[in-house]
Amino acid sequence: RLRPNLVWIMPIVLIALIVLTFIYGNSKPFVRQYVIRHQDELDSFVAAAYANIPADNYERFIPLEYNNWSAVICTEEDNVVLFCVYEAGFASSSTYKGFAYSPNDVPVGFYGRIDGFERNDDGSWISYYQGEYNYCEKILDKWYYFKVVT
Repeated sequence: RLRPNLVWIMPIVLIALIVLTFIYGNSKPFVRQYVIRHQDELDSFVAAAYANIPADNYERFIPLEYNNWSAVICTEEDNVVLFCVYEAGFASSSTYKGFAYSPNDVPVGFYGRIDGFERNDDGSWISYYQGEYNYCEKILDKWYYFKVVT
């Protein structure tokens, strides 16, 4: 008798887990805790990525992958490294969330841009640049949470 009930319970539990992962997995608290808990590993990843930049590099962006997330070194923006943990929407109307390594410990926006940020009363930064909304919040020294809406 229990077997028919399991047929219904297992898919419901699986769907619930997927929904919770989607909701929590791209939230600011998740990103913040991830960076805090994995800072040493992330620092090592960034150091290794920097060591692999060719001396004659001419690319603006060097694509990387970390933990199945897309990442990129923005060479024209002081080698900021962006880790994108959430992407939704289409090109002209998209949302991106993630975290960034900022070697100069300044807030960063989309594609590592560091210009145009204004500090909010709560210590976060915000920027509107060419129709893009950029929000940035410091997590640790040189590590920032970001959200971008294009």
